[in-house]
Formats: sequence, structure tokens, C-alpha cells
Amino acid sequence: MAPAESSSKSAKASSSKPKSTAGQSTLAKFGFKGALTNKKKSSVSQTTTEDEDIVEDEDEEEDEEEDDVEGNTAATAGTKKKKTGRPDQSDLPPLTDIPSIFADLVERIPEFIAFAKKFKGRKLRVATMCSGTESPLLALGLITRALKKDHGVDLQFEHIFSCEIVPWKQAYIERNFKPPLLFRDVTELGNEEATTAYGAKITVPIDVDMLIAGTSCVDYSTLNNQKQDIEAKGESGETFRGMMRWVQRAQPIIVILENVCGAPWPKVAKDVEKAGYSASFSRFDTKNYYIPHTRTRVYLFAVRQQGSKGERKAQKWLETVKGLQRPCSAPYDAFLLAADDPRIQIGRERLVKGDSSRAKTVVDWAKCEARHARARLEEQLGNRRPLTNWSENGTCKMQDFAWIDWASAQVDRVWDLMDISFMRAAAKGYDSTYKSILWNLSQNVDRQIGSSVAGISPCMTPTMIPYLNFRGGPMLGVEALGMQGLPVDELVLTRETEDNLADLAGNAMSSTVVGTAMVVALFLCGEILCEEIPEEDDADMAAEQDKNKVPGEDLVSGFDQLAVSDLDLAKLREVPLKELLEKADASSRLCACEGRSLVTMTELTRCQDCGHTACTRCGGRPEHNYIAIDVEAHPRLRPLAFQKEAKEALPMRVELVGVQPEKMDALKKSAGVEIKSSVWESYKSAVSQATSLEFHYHALKRQSIWVAVYHSP
Repeated sequence: MAPAESSSKSAKASSSKPKSTAGQSTLAKFGFKGALTNKKKSSVSQTTTEDEDIVEDEDEEEDEEEDDVEGNTAATAGTKKKKTGRPDQSDLPPLTDIPSIFADLVERIPEFIAFAKKFKGRKLRVATMCSGTESPLLALGLITRALKKDHGVDLQFEHIFSCEIVPWKQAYIERNFKPPLLFRDVTELGNEEATTAYGAKITVPIDVDMLIAGTSCVDYSTLNNQKQDIEAKGESGETFRGMMRWVQRAQPIIVILENVCGAPWPKVAKDVEKAGYSASFSRFDTKNYYIPHTRTRVYLFAVRQQGSKGERKAQKWLETVKGLQRPCSAPYDAFLLAADDPRIQIGRERLVKGDSSRAKTVVDWAKCEARHARARLEEQLGNRRPLTNWSENGTCKMQDFAWIDWASAQVDRVWDLMDISFMRAAAKGYDSTYKSILWNLSQNVDRQIGSSVAGISPCMTPTMIPYLNFRGGPMLGVEALGMQGLPVDELVLTRETEDNLADLAGNAMSSTVVGTAMVVALFLCGEILCEEIPEEDDADMAAEQDKNKVPGEDLVSGFDQLAVSDLDLAKLREVPLKELLEKADASSRLCACEGRSLVTMTELTRCQDCGHTACTRCGGRPEHNYIAIDVEAHPRLRPLAFQKEAKEALPMRVELVGVQPEKMDALKKSAGVEIKSSVWESYKSAVSQATSLEFHYHALKRQSIWVAVYHSP
């Protein structure tokens, strides 16, 4: 069954006529009998006042804007927009690995590969301003890695400086990117000297090839009820003018700007052109560039070349970036961490213990309560609370797979919104807990709280509560970073809280979009960039690299204390299979709250009918015929202890033999199935190739059973 679309309504639909009773009959199928208990519309308050803490999603309104954010309407007037389909219906290969995505992007742009081969003799000089997570640097790193691995081209870049005013973001940038200079305030960069994050006055570098900047959007955002124009002395105008003063002084060859769609882009482009550039801009959506995330942002490209040549480059950039659209081909849950990943358990504990302010906020939802009641009445949903089963005394009881500890920390408004959203889905004929649907629980009930297409995430904002239906809990901050196309496994995240990570994700540039923008800009401006490479730089750069090399002996001491011993990976400890299986059963996961390594101290129960297990805190929904598990009669084994013993018993290398095409043909014949010849031959080829390789031990994962994972090279 294909995933159903999100059933939440927009604000415009809040005043529509009541639905027919067909919705009630559908709700009855889900067990919501007698759901409609109040049909008198006059008894419901019609207040439309919004609670101040409720965040409205800016992308809902952005999607309704006219295409006046298109920098060159003549180029796009006759072009129909590509309609993004559902990820589960895509005929493109499913790409979810971020390095593989960038390898595919580079492969699709032979002009960029040609530029990279030609650009030798020096490093590409790059500066960033207000880019938060430094997505441009991460994208450049992935691009250069793909170039070297797949095409043998070593394109190097040098990060000249960063600029960030928020202290904890400065720490993140310093830890992950180690920029030579980290300035504090973008408004100072137009001067000869500016203050660094450490308080020193340093000369501002101007020898830069490419600038990528994402100046403040606070005054343009649809979340702001007191918007200001670019000429005003607001934060957005001041940061933009600071950036432009530096551009006028430094005159980098390429400038790429990113901001929300509500920014005054025609004025921005005019200011950039006054500084001696040709510019074009347009709106781009992340879900059209590999990642299943609805995030529309405008990017502006400017080249330090005016006249017809510069205008052609600007126009060509616009057309090429649009032409490189590659719709997402996998749902957003394929980009998330595994359910038993240790980082999930850590993030869950941090949320519950109050690491996130959202988990502790007490909200008076009296103003929203009337809107909720009106939504229930007009949509004929009734007053039931089937998902959370919450009560006015401050308790709720989610299903046993859900994050019950997190859910219990939420407020009445969030609980009621979850129930209304669940019943809206039920009225459409599906159970949302089995779908790849994400709800933004920071929204009001009469706003669109989820993506209109299953499998695609709505826009990540810094303060949203992204609820995953199939998890029964929120998307973590590190996962939200992944939804921006960032290689989270390569980031060093230490002291950042869940709120900090959500802030980083909500303000980040999508790496696939900014990466495409940079790649196209570089090969279009390759002629100008290559003109500035001195002929003698090859030898000079090699000498400089040799001079900077530090021998390993200078970094490590105590070699004389190291002992040499043989490592025999083929050596195994003999363990009887029966004993190993008994220990695996004794250390297996008996409740979802235990994760990969925990053993709960709460009483455990087992269903006498189906064998399902859960602790008394998590169990209860759905109902089972539970009896207590006697852990004294059947002692449990610590997972780490079994993992250590199993590693010693399992082979580190495995080779499959006897998997031959003839045997597969015989199995197919004995099964009596009809398979298209071309499909069968492709299948046999893939299986033969996979089984011909040697598999190496990778990990031992604890689930309801233990799983040994082997990878091939």
C-alpha cells in the first residue's frame, strides 16, 4: 500500500464548511465510535488570537508567492516547473548516502571536471559569512573528495576566513573547520581591521576567489510580524550592508548569497551590480536536489564581470542550476539514524532530562483550545484522544513503541494536536503511525503541520517540534542536520544541546543546493579563475607543502615502549553453539526503551498469546495478555558482556561458496515462478557478483535478536 498523503489543513481551510458524515464512518473503522459529540457550532469560541509561542511555518506562505523571486523572468517564462513526485514512486536509483550523492552530482557535470583538471598551481580561496553550519565548506569537501576518488583530479581549496557572531556556533566552526581567521561581526568586515571571535583586531583578508554568505533573515522572514526592508537599520539590513562593504573592497570573482524568499531580492541584485558584478537569482527547493526536504530558499550568483559576457554567465548559471535538478528518490526516513543507534538513545535521554527547553516549557493554551475545539467540530472528529489518551490531570499514555518519556513531558496543546492530526489521517482512511509522515507540532491546529507528500519532510525551522509518526517521538537535532544534506558522521558535536543542533539545522544552507550552485559557478568562471594562476606557482606550492610537513615521530613519543605482536584475525575461541544462543537470548532486547546496550530495571512482561515483551512503563497500548517475566529464574546477561564473547567466537572473514547461476536456475524451476528473462538475468548477475566477494566483520547489533553484520570491500 503506497504511503498516504498528509491530511492536515491549511489556515485557509479553517473556515470551510463542515465535512460530510463520510469522515465519521471512516473513523468508526478505526474504533472511534460515537466520536461526534458536539454539533453546535455556536458553542465554540471563534477567537483567532494566536498563542505567542506557536511558530508558523514560513514555507507554507512562501509556496504561495508569485515567481517574482526569479531573477530573469524571460528565461523562465516559457519553462514549466518540474513537478516533484513521491519518493516511493520515483524511477531513479535511491540515493541516501551523502558522499554518494555528491559523487553523482560531480559525475553529471563534465564541465566542472574539465575545469578542475585545468585549475592547477594554487588552491581555490574561499571565504564564508554567516553560513552557520558551514554547509558550503562541507559541500566543497565532499565535491573535492568525489573528484579525487572517481576522476583522479586533486582540486584543493583554502578556507580564508569565517564570520559568526553566536559564541557556541563559533565553537562549532572552530572545532570542525579550524579557519585561519574567525571574525565575530560581519558589519565590521568592510573596514581594514575587524574583531575576531577571540577579541583581537586583525586585518581583514581580501584575496578571495569565492564568497558564500547567508546574512541574517530575521527581518524578512514570514515568522516576523514586524518586517523591515533592506534599507532599514535592522539586523538583516546591517549584516547585508557589512557584507557588501567587504565585497566592494575585496572584489572576489564569485559571490553566492542565500536567504529566505521574502528578502527584497531585486534590491539585493541591484546593489551587487552597482559593485561591479553581473547577477542573477532564483528560488530553489531542496527536495529537487536529492534530499526529501521541502525547503525553498533563494540563491543569488554574481560574477565580477559586467557587460554582455557577465550577463550571459549569470543567465547560464541560472539555467544550468535549474537543469541539474535531481528529485529525491528515497523517503526522509531513509536519511535518519537507525532506531537502535546509540545517538538516538543519547538524544532521547537529553530531551527527557531537560536538555531541551521545549521539554520543560509550560504553556497556557487557553487561546489555542478554542481553535482546537472548532477544528474538531467543523471536521467532525469528535472529542476522542485515540493517540495520546491524555487527560486533564497531566498524563498521557502512548503506544508501547513510542517515546513515552518524551511524550509525557509535552504540554496539553501538543497532545491534543497529535490526536487531531491522527484522526484527520484516520478520516482519510489510513493509520499515520505506519506512514512516513512528519508533523510540526509547534504549529497551530489550523495551519498545515506536515508535508503534503508522504516521505518528504516539511521545512526544518530552528524552533519546530518535528514529530515522526512511525517513531512516536521527535526527529533529533543531528538527524535534522542530515536532512540538510550534511555528513553528520564527520562532524564533531560535543557540547551542543538538542536546541543548538535544531538551530544549526534550521538556519543551514542545504548542502546539495549550495553545492550545485558553487560547482556551476566555478566552471562558468573557470576562465577568469585560471587567468590568475602564476606559472611558477606549481613548484612554489609543492615546496610550501613539503615545508609544512611534520614527521610522525615529532607528534608521537614513547616508541621505545611499544611492543610488537602478531594479530591473528583468523583465530577463534571455541564456544558451543547452544551456549552462544542461550547467552544471546539472555542478553537480547526485551523492550524498545533498552536500545542497543541498556538493561531496564523496570519489571518486564511477556504476552502469553504472541510472545511480545515490554516493560510495565512502556507496555499497555496496544493491550496484550501479559505475565511478568521472572528475571531471577532466568537471569539476564549484560549486552556488552555477550558482545565481547560473541566477537571472539565469530569469524572476522566469511566467504560464500557454491552460489552458482545453475543452482539459482534450478531453485527458480523448483519454485515454479515466472520471472521476466531480463530481470532474472540481472538478478543472477547481481547475486553472483555480491557472493563472489569476501565479507569482513563489521558490527554486532542488539535488537529483539542479535544480528551480526558483515560488509564486503
